[in-house]
Amino acid sequence: MHVTGQILVWFNAILATVALYFATMVAGTHQSMMAAITKNQAQIDANKTKLADVEREAARLQAEFDRTMLQWERYWPAAQATVDPTTGQVSLQGLTGFTDRYTRVHAFQPNADGTTRYIGEFRTQQATGNAASLAPAWRLRPGDTDGWVAGTWRIRAQIPSGDYGVFVDLHRQLLLLDELHAYWQKDLAVQDELIQFANDHLQYRQKELDGFPELAAQSDKLPTDIIGGVIQALIEQEELRNAALARASALRRRLFERQQEFDAVRKENDALAQNLLERAQPTGFAKARP
Repeated sequence: MHVTGQILVWFNAILATVALYFATMVAGTHQSMMAAITKNQAQIDANKTKLADVEREAARLQAEFDRTMLQWERYWPAAQATVDPTTGQVSLQGLTGFTDRYTRVHAFQPNADGTTRYIGEFRTQQATGNAASLAPAWRLRPGDTDGWVAGTWRIRAQIPSGDYGVFVDLHRQLLLLDELHAYWQKDLAVQDELIQFANDHLQYRQKELDGFPELAAQSDKLPTDIIGGVIQALIEQEELRNAALARASALRRRLFERQQEFDAVRKENDALAQNLLERAQPTGFAKARP
């Protein structure tokens, strides 16, 4: 064979080997790509399923959020408030679109720690432009305005009825407790008056016992027991009674002594009379007597 033909044969063999090598590599790469495509397609299908679930959950949450927000109605997140802690009056600025049709609104005050404090329900007294003047819709109690700070407040046209009912019940309970407290205060005042009356009466009765020395100038017009007191009068009466008892005892002793003397004299008289009788009768007659 010619040299050139041999070279061509070997060159074709080398090309065939190289082509086979690259064909093998392409086949392997194609298989890897197909496997990757299959895997990615499965992941895409799974992600589509998850995306559909997420979209349904997002739609559900959005609908729930919309339903929830229906109960809150419109709100103003950055109203500037100034507060009168004595009357509870609140003046607001920055209420875009606020009108007097919002006859009652609810105020919230942000705290420094990021939480929010519910202040309460307010009546709209005046609404002009972007400003409004509010007054508490409940009977203001001592301490209610403690912690009210001028600054940025959130105002809502309404709050959910369930939460509103809780606050209404709490206000009703507070009003009842206020009424009970006022009643107890009045009852306590009456009890204090009764105690004072009893003390005054006790002092008067004590004065009756101890006397009214300040009335000594009227001793000629008043009984001695009023000036000197019942106790002193009793002591004096006791002394008079004791003296009378002593006199009566002395008289009883004297009467007893006189009775004894009388009895002795009578016995002596009886003896003398008997002696006289014996002397006056004849001797024989005297002996005949039993």
